[in-house]
Formats: sequence, structure tokens, C-alpha cells
Amino acid sequence: DSLQEAADRFHRHDSDTESQDHANASGPDFNGVEFRKLLGRFIDVCQAIEYAHSRGVLHRDLKPGNIMLGKYGETLVVDWGLAKALGHDGVEHVEGETTLRPASASGSAPTIMGSAIGTPAFMPPEQAAGRLDELSPASDVYSLGATLYYVLTGKSAFAGQDLVAILERGQTGDFPSPRDKNPAVPKPLEAICLRAMATRPASRYASPQELVEDVERFLADEPITAFTEPIAVRARRWVRKHQTLTTATAAVILVSVAGLGVFSSILSRNNATLQQLNTALDSKNRQLIETQRLEVAARQLAESNEESARAQSNLALTTLATVIRDVQTGLEDLPRSGEIRRQLLKTSLTKLNDVATRYVDQARVDHETIVALFDMGNIVLNFGSGEDAVQSDESATEERTPSVELAATFFHRAHAMASQMVADAPQDAVARHDLATSLGFLGKINLRMAELQPALSAYQSSLEIFQELLNDEPDGVQLQDDLATTLHQIGNALAKLGRGEEAKQAYQRSMQIAERLLAEHPTNLEIQRILAISYTYFADALLSYGDTAEALRLYEKSTRTFELLANNSQDRNSSQHDLGVSYTRLSRVHQRLGSLPVALELLKKSVLIEEELIENDPQNVFFRQGLVKTYQQMGDLHLAMRQPKEALKYYTDRLELSRQLAEEDPDDFLGRDAMALALQTYGANQRRLGRPQSAVDAFQESLEIYEVLAQDRPDRVQGQRDLLTAHWELGQTLIDMSRFDEAAVYLERSFQIGKSLAEKRPGDGEMQFDLVQAYSRLGLANLQRQDGKAATEAFRRCISILEKLAEDDPANPFFRRNLFAAQTQLGDALIMTRELDAAQNLFQEAVETAEQFATEQPDDARWQTDLSTIYGKLGDVLREQGDVDAALDYHNKCLTIDRRLAESDTSNAEWQTRWMRSHFVLGDDYSQAYRHEDAVAHFESAADVCRQMIRDNQNVLKMRGALAAMDSLAQNAKQKAAALGDWEEILKSPPRSLPNLLETRSLAFAHRERFTEAVEAAIKLCSLENVTPEQLYNAASVLSMCAASIAAKDGETLAADEAKQRTQYLDDAMSTLQQA
Repeated sequence: DSLQEAADRFHRHDSDTESQDHANASGPDFNGVEFRKLLGRFIDVCQAIEYAHSRGVLHRDLKPGNIMLGKYGETLVVDWGLAKALGHDGVEHVEGETTLRPASASGSAPTIMGSAIGTPAFMPPEQAAGRLDELSPASDVYSLGATLYYVLTGKSAFAGQDLVAILERGQTGDFPSPRDKNPAVPKPLEAICLRAMATRPASRYASPQELVEDVERFLADEPITAFTEPIAVRARRWVRKHQTLTTATAAVILVSVAGLGVFSSILSRNNATLQQLNTALDSKNRQLIETQRLEVAARQLAESNEESARAQSNLALTTLATVIRDVQTGLEDLPRSGEIRRQLLKTSLTKLNDVATRYVDQARVDHETIVALFDMGNIVLNFGSGEDAVQSDESATEERTPSVELAATFFHRAHAMASQMVADAPQDAVARHDLATSLGFLGKINLRMAELQPALSAYQSSLEIFQELLNDEPDGVQLQDDLATTLHQIGNALAKLGRGEEAKQAYQRSMQIAERLLAEHPTNLEIQRILAISYTYFADALLSYGDTAEALRLYEKSTRTFELLANNSQDRNSSQHDLGVSYTRLSRVHQRLGSLPVALELLKKSVLIEEELIENDPQNVFFRQGLVKTYQQMGDLHLAMRQPKEALKYYTDRLELSRQLAEEDPDDFLGRDAMALALQTYGANQRRLGRPQSAVDAFQESLEIYEVLAQDRPDRVQGQRDLLTAHWELGQTLIDMSRFDEAAVYLERSFQIGKSLAEKRPGDGEMQFDLVQAYSRLGLANLQRQDGKAATEAFRRCISILEKLAEDDPANPFFRRNLFAAQTQLGDALIMTRELDAAQNLFQEAVETAEQFATEQPDDARWQTDLSTIYGKLGDVLREQGDVDAALDYHNKCLTIDRRLAESDTSNAEWQTRWMRSHFVLGDDYSQAYRHEDAVAHFESAADVCRQMIRDNQNVLKMRGALAAMDSLAQNAKQKAAALGDWEEILKSPPRSLPNLLETRSLAFAHRERFTEAVEAAIKLCSLENVTPEQLYNAASVLSMCAASIAAKDGETLAADEAKQRTQYLDDAMSTLQQA
């Protein structure tokens, strides 16, 4: 027989033995003797191929039909017709062995590159693509994996008669998993099979022997390298190996499960989606009850043994953790599970508290116990995250929720045990590792409760121990992984403490360790993922501290790594989700750099990934929540591109999806919170579109949700911040509608919330910044109400706090950027109160800040636009003070920046609009300076930008209006410029236009101090019959200016003719005023 025939017989259930017939009555028995025999034959094949590789030979056509099984246990690999000798390249040889030369290698014709050889269904991707130069031992490993696939399923991985299609699918790894074909296939064997059949050779087992070792581990009921076992499997294995210790377990578990029975009645009221979970829970309860019945006879014996009692406590804890984790896994992606999850948490925490109390007293101090405590703490912490902890593990929520506090109990107990073990055996590496791990968990708990300094101290102590262990074992992969992870956690804590430079150093060290690990283990997918995450967090830190260019480089490296993982990972959903998130981060940094089209394309990729994930799993709440966030970012990006209608589409989609999620599960806190935020965003966009009532409706609904959430969790800091923002947005919109009295109520409430947050934690930078925002928003509201004095006071308080924050953390650009913004806002308020000198001083100070940042961060478009803006504001205030030349200088600087940005990205509507506006401002400056020729040039340039934006379909309606205005201003300026031409030609002008020409000429020449020509035009103007009073007043002003220009120098008297001329100008001015 061949292995193919044996596998077919196994899956047809027609074994020769009666027992096998009986076992296979309901399907292949993967626990039976016959299957273990098949695996034994498969191991023989692997070892034969391992030997061939050691002699430098590849088979290149392995398949079940080429493996013959003898009656007496012989296993023969036949058909070596396509075998190829590799010599010594890429093959590890046994010392003293020579390379074998199979018959095929001596033929006269070499294999043609680019053509596929072998059997398509069992052919590795590189062979299917005809890349025969890439064939290696990993190619035979793939074929062995495909052979194992046949043993597990009775079918080849690639079905069908179309050989071209099979080859194409083989190249991309497009085949169903073994458990898709038969759910009874053991998960570890599926994992072994899929690893061997990985698309990339580097991701497969390095040799047939490694494949054999994993199969043998499975047969010996030991963990395999290709599959991370859940705690439930570990617990069951422990039970099987310690049967006498399970006596009292059932009693402890049954009490807990009885408490968990509250779900049964709740679940039964839900839809059919939850039916499988009901069945699973019932089955688990029956198993536990049966365990109690079977073991009751041995209970007294076990309880009399102290060692057994402690082991039973350990098992009780582990099994209860398994129940909770299994239920959590069943619920996490289902709709309408909020109430069930909350009831489960409430009941299980009560029972777990009882178990924890017993465990602290009874548990034995050993490694296994400590690991059980780690597992339990993590499960409780993660299980509560959906309801109690609103932020991620890296976030500081300042909450002491039941799940967090109970998790802390387990972690503290584990730390105490580990400390005792190290004290008893200071050189015990396992005990020291447990101690370092326990310190890491304590840091995690402290960070969750916003105890930042204790968190940092715990992480640093953990790091010291891991470093010492690594010094003793420099090549320890797990230790290097632990070190990189701990450095990343230290970076998180330092960043929250405002110690930015130290945080960057920690992130960088973490990244360097991960890079070194990957260089040593290039095929390890988990290390690749760790490195991608390290890149991401380091890039986050660099971005927050202004190093945009380096952040972009790291985000790109992270994204490329996630793309590779998405193509090679067995967990496709998880890897695709990671890739989508990476695209959104990369999009965000491109948006900051002003590369909006690039940012948009990246976000589109993310949307496609998330929508495909949801299409494949429509009820998955996690994926739908991710799409909500991406819709938000798409809306924000379209808004930055001056496309408010496109933004509204995504904000509307986000709101609808958020509302759907909230309605499906009204008890889900996070769902309601997400809906409130979606309403905030939708309302803000309605306000921008000039729909204030629609905005008010959205803001009021959002505020109502936030108030309920705040009542549910009054100590939640983020909830108070959300309330602050909701009140402010509503107040601002009411100001837009001139409903000032109503607005004042909401704005005052917003301010009081911010003030209260800051007063609770005066040393907390984040809380102080909440107060900064409160003062800033109060100032902006007062500006809108035209109350410059109140706005000035609010902004001064804002600046005072920011100066202290910037002084405490000088390396943090965040506070300095906000200080710059506050100075700008205060300058605007001072202009309103006519304190122009003070405004000018503030703007000049802000210019220095912006110039410094723009120089340090030339790639950060935000600082370039900020610098342009502050140049413009300083120019405006100088012009208002009469210093037109200085105003022109700053407005020209503004134009230089805006032109450079606009030319760098013609698709960026915001930058094109800024460029147009700069030309307009300069045209207005030159008009006021009576330099009409220069004004014409700038008005025409502004009109050209408008025309180009209309052609590019950018803000078409607004640009058409702006174009009409620019054309009109340019025409007007041309007419005024013509007034400065030849005098004789001007006098020939039609009587209707002559007064305007003469008025323009007299004023322009007077400002240019060409007084003779100015007087000439003014006197001629006065002589006209169709002159207006306003024109006469201007003529009198020109004559007065000319008279004032004739002044005596110091210590001298005017000459007689000068005095006469001056008197004449003054007399003409007086007579002109009388005429007017």
C-alpha cells in the first residue's frame, strides 16, 4: 500500500479491524491507534528525507503516492526521478558523508528555469512559480507538510482539475486549513501542517527533523513549537498527569460555576447567535459535576495530604480561570453581550475573591503556583477591560475598579512568592525570572491606576533583573524579548511623566534589541511582530517630540513588516487588522507633513481591509469598532483637504455604525461612549457647514450620553474631560446663533469642570493642561462675544500655566506649541482692546518661537503654516499702526512660505487657498501704500491661483466668488496705476473719469513725496465742476501735506520763496476745504 491508500482507508472508515470500524462510525478517530500508526509512518518519511538532505539531495516530488508502506512496518520513499543534488550549498551535512548523486542528476538536460516540475498539489510555491534556483531543503519540508495535510484530511490542499489554477493558488498559499475540511483535526497538528506549508520558505520548519520533533511532542502530549496552547489545554494536561490531586477541585469549581449560572437565564433570552455559547457552558457544567461525582470517593484521602490540598487550590484557580476565559472568548465578538459580560464579571469576581483568599493561605511557593497567579491576574484584568477599564494596558485611567484591584491581589501575591523564592535561592534563574515578571505586572497595574512613579520603579527593577539574567545567558531569546518589552513599558511610563528624552532612549533600546533578535532569527514571525511594534512606539514618541522625518521612516519600516506578516501569518484576521492600523498611523504622519493625497490612499487601504474583515465576520464587534475609528480619520482628512461634504459622508457613516453598535448592546459602556464621540464629530462638521441647529441637536444628544456615563463612573477622569468638551462645543455653537445667555451657561460649566480636574491633581501635567484648555476655550468664547477684556484675562492665565509646564519639561515641544498658540490668541484679544503695541510684542515673541521650530523641524508642515500665519498677524498689526513698509516685509515672508507649500503639493486645497490669500493681502498693502502697479501684480496672481483651483475642482464655489473679487480689485488697481502715467494723456481722459484719476494721482505722488506733481493734480481736481466733497477733502489733505513738507531745518529759517510757497499751499488747502 501507499500512504495515500492508507490515509484514504482511514478517512473512509473501512479499516480491517472491528474496533476501528466502531471508532470511525461517526468520523475518523484522531485519538485511535490507527491514526497514531499513520503519524508514525509520516515520521519515518521525514527522517528519510532528513537523511537525504544530509547527503545533499532534494527529492522535489514528495507526495503520499510516492510513500510505500510494508506489512512489517517498512516505510519507503520512492520515485526519486526529479531528485537533485545540491552539493554543499545550503545543506548541513553529517561529517564524513559524501553527496549522493541520484540518477536524475546525471542526465544530459538540466531543468529549465521558469517551468514548474513535480506534482502541483504537493509543490511548494517557489517550485510552482518555476523559481528552481530557490529550491532548498525547505521545499521538501513544504511537500512533507502537504503530505501531512492529506493524512489529516484525506484530501490534498488544492482540489480541482485546472492545473494552472492549482499552480497559481499554490504560489499564494490559497488553500483551506485542515480544520476547515474537518473540524475534528487536532489544533496542534493543524498548526504543524500550516507551518510546514508556509508560503515563504523562511517561515517553515528549518529541516524535516524539526518537523519530526513537533509531531513527536504531539504524540507525547507535550507542547509544540508551532502552537501556543491556551491555559485550558495546559490545565487539562496537568490534570491528566496529576490524577490523584484532582479530588477537591470539583467542589471549589462547582461553587464558582453555580455562581456563573446567572448567564444561563440571560443567554437564553438572546438570539440564536449565542446558542453555541449556551451549549458550551452546559457541557462544561456537566463535565465538572461528573468530575465531582467520580472523585468524591478519594476526597478524604486528598484532603488529609497538605501537599495535595495546595495542589488542588492551584488546580481550582487554574480551572476557574479557564471557565472565565472560555466564556470571555465566546462573548467578546458577539453583539448584545454587555449585560452578560457585566453579570459574569460581578459573579465571578465575588467567587474569585473567595478563591484568592484561600489561595493566599494555602498555595505552595513554587514556579507553577506563580505562573498560575500570573495567568489569573491577566485573565481578570483583561476580562474587566471591556467594562471597568476604559483604556488599554498602557493607559493611565486612575481607576481602582474591582477587576483591577483583584488582579493586583494576584500579582502582589505572585511577587511575594517570587521574592521569597529568590531569598531562599538567590542564584535560581527561574525564581529571578519570575520575580522580574511579577515586577512587570505590578508596573502594569500601577500604570492602569495612574500611579506613574511606582509603575516606573517597578519596571526599572524588572529591567535590572532581566539584564542580570541576560548577562548570564547572552544568547537567551526569551530574555532578550523580555528586555525589549520591559524597555517599551518603561518608555510608556516616562512619556506619561513628561520625561520625553528618557522615554525616547528607552524606546530606541527596545527597538535595537528587537532588531538584533530578528537578525539572529530572521524567520521568527513573533520577533518580526515585536520589532514592528517597537518601530511603532518609537515613532509615536519621535512624532510627539517633533522629529517627523525620523518618525515617518520608522512608521514605514513598521508598515512593511506588518505587510510581510499579513502575507505569512496563519492568523489572517489578526495580521490584517494590524496592517490596517499601521496604515492609519502612517496616514496620520503624512497628513502632518502635508502629503494629503498619500495620506488618503493609505486610509483607503485601511478601510478596504476593515470592511473585508467585517464582510467575512459581520457580527465581530471588535472589527466594527475599528472601522468606526477609521471613518473618523477619513472624515478628518477630507476636512483638512477642504472637502467638508466628503468629510460629512464619513462622519455620517461613523455615526450610523456607532449608533447601530450602541443599540445592539445598550449596556456596553464603550459602545455608548463611542456613539457620544461620533455625535460630537458629526455636530462639529455640521457647524462648519453652517448648519448650527443640526449641530446643536447632535451636541445635546452627545451631552446627554456623557452625563449618564459620568454618573455611572463619577471617578473616571476621561469622562469628565468628555463632559468639558461637550459643554464647550454646545456653548460655542449657541454663540454662533447669537444665543449668548444660553451659551454662557454651558461655557461656564465647561470651565468649572476643567478647573476642578486641575485642582484635584496640581502636580499632574495632563490635569494642568485640562485647565489650560478651559481658559483657552473661555478666551475664544469671549472673543466671539466681542468681550476683548475678558478674553485677554483668560489667555493670560492660559499662558501663565503653559510657561510653567514648558519650564518643567523643556524638551517637550507639546507645551511650547500650545504656548505659541496661546500667545497668538492673546495677541488677537489685545487687538480687539486696541492694545496694539502689546499685541505687536506678543506676535514678535511668537515669531521667534515659530522660526525656531520651523528651522528644527523643516519637514513638519504644521510649523511652516504656523510661521506663515504669525508673519501675517504681525504684518497686519504693523500696517494698522501705520508702518506699511514693515508690514510689507512680513507679508512677503508669509507669501514665500505659502508659495513653497502650494507648489510642493498642488492637490492640497488648504495650501492653495493660503497662497491666494497671501497675494491678496500684499495687493491690499500695496494699494494702501499707493503702489498700484505692484498691487495689480498681486491681485492678478491671486486670480490665477483661483482659476487653477477651479480647474482642479478645489472649493469651486468659493473660488469663483474669490476670482470675481480678485478680478475686480485688479481692474481697480490698474485704473489707479494708469493715473500715475503721462500728465497730458490723463488730461485727455473723459470728464466722467478725470476726477478719480486726479484724486488718485495727487494722493499717490504725495505719499511718494513728489509734491510738485501732487499739487498739480490737486489744484486741477479743485477746478473741475463734477468734483465730490470727498475728493475736495482729499485734495486739501494733499495740499496740507505739501505745505508740511516745506519746513525749516534745525537752526535755520525758510528762504523767502519757500515761505511764500508754503503759505500758498496752506491758503489753497483752506479754500479747498471751504469749497468742500
